[in-house]
Parts: sequence; structure tokens; C-alpha cells
Amino acid sequence: MDAAIFLDSVFSPDGKKVITTVGSDTAQIWETETGKELLKLPKRPANWRNYFFGNPCICLANFSPDGKKVVLGNNDNTIRIFDAETGESLNLLKVPMRFDSSVAFSPDCKKIVVTTLSGASDLALILDAESGEVLKILESDKNGDENFAMSAIFSADGTKIVVGNYYNGTALIFDAKTGEKLKKLEGHTGLLWYAVFSPDGKKVATTSGDHTVRIWDVESGKELQKLESDDFAKVAFSPDGKKIVAADCGKTALIWDTETGKKLQKLKGHADWDKAAVFSSDGKKVITIDEEATIRIWMVE
Repeated sequence: MDAAIFLDSVFSPDGKKVITTVGSDTAQIWETETGKELLKLPKRPANWRNYFFGNPCICLANFSPDGKKVVLGNNDNTIRIFDAETGESLNLLKVPMRFDSSVAFSPDCKKIVVTTLSGASDLALILDAESGEVLKILESDKNGDENFAMSAIFSADGTKIVVGNYYNGTALIFDAKTGEKLKKLEGHTGLLWYAVFSPDGKKVATTSGDHTVRIWDVESGKELQKLESDDFAKVAFSPDGKKIVAADCGKTALIWDTETGKKLQKLKGHADWDKAAVFSSDGKKVITIDEEATIRIWMVE
């Protein structure tokens, strides 16, 4: 991969592809095994300064749960959906509110959840993926400038959404149909970076600037594990939910047992702070990508 400072990188569900954005009008899809560029989306004039000076640019990207589609969020309040194999444009949605940080499909690809920049109580919007209609607004339990979500993700069965509230360090679990708040996950003492469901939807893992990864029980909201190390960005469960991997600022990625909290492996030597880490579809490998456009594949055992 050509060297670039990526603002975001997201792996496909099977770990075979990664989509990267550089804060411009370019998103690229790469093959993780070879580093080969597969697609570039969309083809418009690119300038990384667009991200910082307010001109239209891609700031969000994600794959659909089946890996067949890609959703791109732009800071001109539009969302574009593409075929992940051909690059064909499938839909263009106009969102009636500023959004940033996270965009994700529901498991059936009929809905999209995006985090907002409203500055009020709104944390995320659930949109109809076909029309762009706002179906539900997911709200914080407090109103004020501290409401800013870094991530919003559906559970695998599509019934729930977990939203990570950056400033107040909490994660909220919502009913994806009604928008009702079901649980508030409290305990982090720093900024909350990311929140994700386990494959079976029974647990949530969160990362924070307090140098911990925490695992929570979805039904009760109880903290199950507190895993300590350096400052973390994203976290991912293994396909069977028995392990998690998180990349940290110490140029490493760490693997833990989700039941015992035992640290299983420390993957050392990545070039910089890993932007993302994910398990392969069989759970035998971990794939990481850093800010200098380097992909590495590691054997878990």
C-alpha cells in the first residue's frame, strides 16, 4: 500500500479486505493478504486539507455485515452506498443533521446508524438505507456539549445498538426498533473511544483513554472484565466471542481471553499506533493496519 496517513480504516467482516480513508474524496479497498488495491471510491478531486477546512470529503467508511456493500459518510451531510466488488454506486442519501466518527449498516442492510454532531442530546440517528428517512433519534440521558459519540453499532441480530459517548465515558445500549435506552455502561474514567457487541450480542467491549478495555454484560449492564494496558483505539471480538484484540499506542496489539481476562498474546513491532485490528473469519489470525498504511497478519497461537 502506498504510504499515507489514514484517518480511518475498517476491515470487512471476514478480514479479507480493508477500506481506508485519508480525509479526502478518496476511499480505497485493499486485499489484506496481498496489499493489492481493489477499488478506489469515489473518483473525485482529493485534498487531505478538505477534512480540516470544511470542504466536501469522506470522513467515514464501513462494510455491510455480509461484506457486499460499502457505506461512505461525507462531511457535506451525504451518505453514499457502493457495491464492494464492482464499485458501482447504489444509493445517495442526504442526512438532515451533521454527523461524524461512525457509520454502520444493520445486519439486513435496511438501516444505517450514524453518530451526530448536533451539540445537543442527540447521539446517533437511525436512517432508512433506501430513502434516508430518519427513523429514530438516539438521545443521551443528558443535554449539553459533552454529548459526542465516537461509535454506534448494531448487534448481530439487529435488535440493539450500542453507542459510545466520547466525553462522558459511558456507553448506552438502545432498542434499535423503538429507540428506548436499555442500559448505561458506566465505569470508565476517561474518554470513551469505541464500543462493540460480541458476535452473540450478549457482551459489549469498550475502549477508553483511561488505559482500559472493559467487557460488559448486555442484559444486566454489569462490568465483567477490566483489562489494563496502554491507550486503546478499536477493539474486536473473535468469531466465537472467546477472545478480543485491541490495538494500543505502545506499537502493539493485545489479545485477551474474554471469560478470564487473561492476556494471551502481545503482538509487538507494528510501525505506529494501529488504527484497527480484527480476527480472521476462522479466528486463527489477527490482522492489523497502522497510520503508515502497513497491514500485518499475525498467527494468534
